[in-house]
Amino acid sequence: VNSALVTLSRGDPETQYVVCKNIHAILVIFPNLICNSLDSFYVRFTDPPYVKLEKLRLLLKLVTPSTACQILKELEEYSSEVDLVFAEEVVKGIATVALKIESVAPSCVELLLRIVGRRPELLPQVITSCKNIVRKYPEQLVLETLIIEHGADAVAEEDAKVSLIWMLGEFCDFITDGKPIITRFIDELMSHEQPVQMAILSAVIKMFLRDPVGMEQTLNIVLDTLTTRSNDPDLRDRAYAYWRLLSKGVGVAKMKQIVHGHQVPITVESTFSDAMTMADLKKSINTAAVVFGKP
Repeated sequence: VNSALVTLSRGDPETQYVVCKNIHAILVIFPNLICNSLDSFYVRFTDPPYVKLEKLRLLLKLVTPSTACQILKELEEYSSEVDLVFAEEVVKGIATVALKIESVAPSCVELLLRIVGRRPELLPQVITSCKNIVRKYPEQLVLETLIIEHGADAVAEEDAKVSLIWMLGEFCDFITDGKPIITRFIDELMSHEQPVQMAILSAVIKMFLRDPVGMEQTLNIVLDTLTTRSNDPDLRDRAYAYWRLLSKGVGVAKMKQIVHGHQVPITVESTFSDAMTMADLKKSINTAAVVFGKP
């Protein structure tokens, strides 16, 4: 089966795409099936975008402690791809490797820094990927390096801003210029998207719990602005909830439990399709169901 799949993977782009989709399903049943044939599924310059993406996903599925370094070298080459969408997926893939294999996490972070140094346009995706990495490995925080080299103002995309602000709040004790940066976001609070506003509120609360005296005025400004000017009920209710907790004299320790709560561990492992059971998957191999991911 292994050699047959490798042979088929050298066919025309359409065949390669279908083969990769089927291999995804087969790997759920036989995880080690093609682990010795990685190079047969490397992305080629001539591959069309849809094949490149499937091959990339397949390589990430095949990451193990023994193949991680080899796959990282490939991803570093792919990061030079002209296609920005594919390059962004590669950046996500590097974070996935870090999350799957702890031993290469420092190498993944270093690679992300090198990539954004060569390609500043990938900064938003690099910041989001770094956020995912530090959720699992807090010691790999490199936000300050990114801010010094590129500036917080260069982050314009919504997801990247949310990731940046989350790290500012979560690791405010370790980021020297965290307060001035969050203040710039607060100055334009009502012009930001709702998820960004929610991230600002959460970050300011976390910073207040670390430094109640220094952040009290800033927190009052944020709470007053959101409760009086926001039209979003979720955002307004969250601000009111924090305000009530503070007004009732809830202690800092209790507030930390409420604000931080239980963090769900980040994971990159997922089934082939939530809609398909193992029995469905076995019956669906080599059918259109595998391509569409539906029984």
